[in-house]
Amino acid sequence: MTTQPTERTLSDEIKVSVYWGMLIGTLTGLAAAVQNVFFANLFMQKGFSYIALEVFVERILFCALATFGVLFVLIPGVSLAGAIFGKVEKPRVARFALMIGGVAWILIGYQLNITSWFPPFFTAAGVVANIVYSIAFLGVIVAFYKMLLSFDMRLPSPLRGTLFRLYHGVVLAVFACFFAGFNAYALFTLASHRPSTPNLVIFTIDTLRADHLSCYGYPKETSPTIDRLAQEGVLFEQAYAQRGLTWPSLTSIMSALYPKTHGVRRNQVPLNPEVATLAEILQNQGYRTGAFLANYFFGSNRGFDVKKGGEIGDLDKQVTRSALDWLGDIDVEEDRFFLWLHQKSPHMPYEPPERFAMMFDSTYSGTMNGKWVKVDSIYLNQEDLSQRDFEYLTALYDAEIRYSDHHMQKVLTKLEKMGVMENTLIVFASDHGEELYEHNKYFYHSCSIYDGVLRVPLVFKFPGILPEGKVVNSQIETVDIVPTVLDLLKIPLRPEFEGRSLLPFLFGDGTDQWRQAFSERTSSIFATRTPKWKYIYNPDNYHPDCVSRRYSEGYPYFIDTEELYDVENDPAETRNLAGENPEIVRDLRAQLLQWVQTNKRVHKEVQLTEEATERLRALGYIK
Repeated sequence: MTTQPTERTLSDEIKVSVYWGMLIGTLTGLAAAVQNVFFANLFMQKGFSYIALEVFVERILFCALATFGVLFVLIPGVSLAGAIFGKVEKPRVARFALMIGGVAWILIGYQLNITSWFPPFFTAAGVVANIVYSIAFLGVIVAFYKMLLSFDMRLPSPLRGTLFRLYHGVVLAVFACFFAGFNAYALFTLASHRPSTPNLVIFTIDTLRADHLSCYGYPKETSPTIDRLAQEGVLFEQAYAQRGLTWPSLTSIMSALYPKTHGVRRNQVPLNPEVATLAEILQNQGYRTGAFLANYFFGSNRGFDVKKGGEIGDLDKQVTRSALDWLGDIDVEEDRFFLWLHQKSPHMPYEPPERFAMMFDSTYSGTMNGKWVKVDSIYLNQEDLSQRDFEYLTALYDAEIRYSDHHMQKVLTKLEKMGVMENTLIVFASDHGEELYEHNKYFYHSCSIYDGVLRVPLVFKFPGILPEGKVVNSQIETVDIVPTVLDLLKIPLRPEFEGRSLLPFLFGDGTDQWRQAFSERTSSIFATRTPKWKYIYNPDNYHPDCVSRRYSEGYPYFIDTEELYDVENDPAETRNLAGENPEIVRDLRAQLLQWVQTNKRVHKEVQLTEEATERLRALGYIK
């Protein structure tokens, strides 16, 4: 006796859709989760229990619902189409074609909608474009169905009888209860769970001398926001940049490598793809990354999900607004983020908004101004400035600092309103300073290798972790910033880093310990600095024609073949003592040449005090 096939009702087909939606979604979600955890390394900082919950909610649940949605529409859709338009030849083949085609329709459609050239989804153009795409894809599915018919494809019949009823009644119910129950628990748990991984915010201000900030002893109130950061964190009194130019210096900060190693020795030079940046490291740890740059926007800023900036208009205002908008999209309970805000106001030309300029000089009535041509002419013509003209230009520069400080406060206020300040590491620094007429009657920075350009501010603030109001007098370098940040975030350092972690200085005394600083002016002029001596080596007697903008001709910036300054007693580097101290010159030259020719550091590692070691152990930084 032959058993007649059991016809599936529309209700049966809906049940099959639910079952297969959950099963396929679970398997697909697990595959996506494995890829993310073991290949993209997105969740490794959050702990295993958090990974399990996030995998189910963000991967399995999403894939299951997407698959169910496709099947729920397509599988019963064949029966409905047959009822409306007449009998469908080989319904099982039609369902198979629709299922495969439907998944492809979603995947391809998703990729289309996230491309930059496709109209945004929630616009009239986007709706029309998606309708046209869907109609065209329906034709592809019909063609696929007809191709399967031409192959006389036979698909297995569905289960029948007792097994079919058990399949619907028990397996489906158990699977659905487990699926719904676990995801409800996971969603509830995640809603109340906040990952411990800290956020990171780095503020940098272009062309900012450390000695023009109030927290570094400057008598004018140029930096109330920066001063508060210093009061609430750790300030490094003697931090030195590796180059007096934006692209090389910022690349060194973000890569922990010297310019001679990473290769970006001038502006507009791309970074070697093999060099890892801080943003790439954090992005690989699951951080959302955003860079808002008033300069260096066209640099090799790899690793940022969002990068905004420009070269025209009020750049500090523009990038600050973009940073605030980006922070507004951050889910403070879910996202760990890295924000980099780089401002440019102290950079020439010195043209601050009037209300800021009036804070520092409201009585000047001369002809001096801070425009490019006017300030450049001082150097090109080697003009002797009057004291009053110099004071006015300095006041304009100070006003620009205050303007950048004003925008920093807006971002900090936003972070406070978000409630993330207690779990956010904040770093403040500069790429380089400005000569301001100290050497060769030069106001700019790119040709200088003196401390007015190389000494920069550096502050770390990390509530509950770092001490407040601490000042570190030991000499360090800006290549040390990234290793320090990663140490504080408990992320492994990369072996190629030339900078070293500053944790011993942050947590220890470090009074008698320091790091020898190295800097360069392209590949021709080099400098090294100890707390006592600054040595400059210009072996080719190179005197570049320097102006702040690209004129057809410049004026030679004079640097002797060898210069030696007692920076402890002559911080302005006014008296060259190279001829009087041949032994010191010989020793520093040898150390500098060793640094130039190799990637090895020439100083000893800093030793932690017992007290600092215990504090780091209590905070979990060492075992």
